[in-house]
Amino acid sequence: MKYYAHTAEDGEGNRLPEDKWQPLSAHLRNVADLAKGFATPLGLAAEVEMAGLRHNLEKSPFQST
Repeated sequence: MKYYAHTAEDGEGNRLPEDKWQPLSAHLRNVADLAKGFATPLGLAAEVEMAGLRHNLEKSPFQST
């Protein structure tokens, strides 16, 4: 089963095909990398990276956003 973080829509709100959706794994890695970059000057890179990787765990696997 494939999991998605975000579905894609066109400018009129029509849902685009699945190949345009963002996979959950890519989304989590992108968030973790971005958060890690912001937290590095604070000495919290590892902790914030882990939070970024886990930030969608509370969502249902069937929920799309």
